[in-house]
Amino acid sequence: MDSVTSPEALMARRDKVLSPTYFYHYDVPVHVHHAQGAVIWDQSGKRYLDCYNNVPSVGHAHPHVLEAMHRQAALINTHSRYLHESIITYAERLTATLPDALDMCAFVCTGTEANGLAYEIARTVTGKSGAIVTEEAYHGNALAVAALSPYRTAPDKRAEFVRTIPVPCQSGQPGSGQNAAALAEPTIRTHARSDHGLAMLLIDPIFDGPGIYTAPPGYLAELSRITRDEGGLVVMDEVQAGLTRLGDHMWGFMDSGIVPDIVTMGKPLGAGYPLAAVVARRDIFEAFAARRDYFNTFASSPVAGAAGNAVLDVIEAEGLLEHVHRVGQTISDGLAEIQGKFDCVGALRGKGLFQAVELVTGTDEARPDPALADRVVNQMRHEGVLISACGICDNVLKIRPPLVFSQDDAGQLLDTLRAVLAAQTGAT
Repeated sequence: MDSVTSPEALMARRDKVLSPTYFYHYDVPVHVHHAQGAVIWDQSGKRYLDCYNNVPSVGHAHPHVLEAMHRQAALINTHSRYLHESIITYAERLTATLPDALDMCAFVCTGTEANGLAYEIARTVTGKSGAIVTEEAYHGNALAVAALSPYRTAPDKRAEFVRTIPVPCQSGQPGSGQNAAALAEPTIRTHARSDHGLAMLLIDPIFDGPGIYTAPPGYLAELSRITRDEGGLVVMDEVQAGLTRLGDHMWGFMDSGIVPDIVTMGKPLGAGYPLAAVVARRDIFEAFAARRDYFNTFASSPVAGAAGNAVLDVIEAEGLLEHVHRVGQTISDGLAEIQGKFDCVGALRGKGLFQAVELVTGTDEARPDPALADRVVNQMRHEGVLISACGICDNVLKIRPPLVFSQDDAGQLLDTLRAVLAAQTGAT
């Protein structure tokens, strides 16, 4: 490796010129050098298994994606006010992965932009401003979208046009989805009758902020019925859950058998290239366009189209949907085995390559143990495996690797987690 500045010196330089809103992962940040697939190497040559980063969806530096981007960038890269095949082909291919009703795209650069545009569309089309989101949801960080993201925001600081509904528990009991939706129904109907009215329900197929909960059967379908009954649009945020990540369908909402009015997607579409999308019914886009203009210089560029097409090529050629299902099952089985050996492991949640391990005190009361989660995340980093923690109490280990994560990678993740938990708790 090249001679490099020490991490301490680089952190000092960074702290002088970058906003303090940028924070580090881990007690000792990883000083990255390069990456390939599901592996990151630091400046000293140490290898890290990436079990966290979803944005490089088909893997870091996938050669097919890089070659497609390079080839197009060497020709031309400009905006959508000129005619070019790549972004049109990409829109055709992307909509082909969705139900027939979702047949038109608007491209943006980030998930934040996608959710912001979805809200503007919903406001414009319905003539209402009210929005329903789940507690602890995160949908982005721009001004309007931050208001739609109650993640770690005190109730008295939330925008008046937004109301939250609770995340359903995973009881597994028949009718649990309908019961959870019934608890949310009064909030939705009351907000629809307020001065704001109801523009949309913005919801994830899997609830990351509170600790990675999947929707129980019937829940999203019933929420969609209630929302539409009150004149609102159903918007599914697929920024994290989409693109085969949950292992059974291309998009997470398909697990619930619903067809949303609008779907938002984020940077995994471009495997790290800033490409994101809003996909909706043609009548919704036409109603929006009759009242509003929208343009995004970078988002509909030829290089964006090349990157998006290349990602879809890889998903198809490498059979990533089936791959995610198989590897996700290996991880689920391994985590269940670990759960049986360590009292500190509470609930296991998620599916595919989006999974959660709740860490608790291990006593009869089984209280959340964020201190243990922090120690485990940092020791895993020192052992060469990168994960993170999430949840209301920061006690949930978050596993969300690139989609090319292999069976061998899963084995390394599980072996390292088992060893780290043993070291931290003294149990075997």
